[in-house]
Amino acid sequence: VSTQSTWADTTSEDKTWAIALLVSTSTGTHDLGLMEGRTHTVTVPISGPDDYVKLNAGQHVPLRVRYTPELTRRLALAVRAKALPPADRAGVLLDAYALVKAGHLPAADLARLLDAFRGEDDAVTWEALEGVLGGLNKLLQTDAVLSPAWLKFGAGLIRSTAASVGWDMRSDDGHLTRLLRGTMIRLQALFGKEEPAVLEEARRRFAQLVESPDDARALPSDFRTPVFKIVASAGGPPPA
Repeated sequence: VSTQSTWADTTSEDKTWAIALLVSTSTGTHDLGLMEGRTHTVTVPISGPDDYVKLNAGQHVPLRVRYTPELTRRLALAVRAKALPPADRAGVLLDAYALVKAGHLPAADLARLLDAFRGEDDAVTWEALEGVLGGLNKLLQTDAVLSPAWLKFGAGLIRSTAASVGWDMRSDDGHLTRLLRGTMIRLQALFGKEEPAVLEEARRRFAQLVESPDDARALPSDFRTPVFKIVASAGGPPPA
């Protein structure tokens, strides 16, 4: 394990500090002590050649972790299988995104990691995904070559989770399920607006709001902005 400090001010001194080494694998979470120098050698107990190794287990330490391509591949498998808890799934993604923005990780590595989140069902993890997807969308939406492929990728990534939570509140919804539904509807405004079923649902709810503007059930407030965006992107509501 090695450390490197990165500062916005390039004249700042490169410093080291003690880092708690909390590592998780399929065998559990392991406290490997403190790393007090620039490099440190540790032995991590793993169950086999494909076992994942997640540094900063629980995301308790304010740092970013860059993994080797092989360790990233194993972590992607663990993300897909939901072998990591939600905080660590989100942490792996946010670390990779921050490293790409800082120029320390190829964007292709982030794209491969993102693909492992198909079928993700946790609201906390999707909050992280929404931030990353939104940031990348701002970067790629004006690129005539990459934008169509990116929108197709994003639509595929969100499709199963968006379908599972739907648009309507249910009697057994918990707080996190309601948050997840709002996240998925916002993401459909980015990536699903050209899908006929999404456009039809958005137009239906927009029409209900126009017909009954004082009825909060027609279009809940946290759905209004994404619904307006979907309808506007299609040129407005259909002719009466």
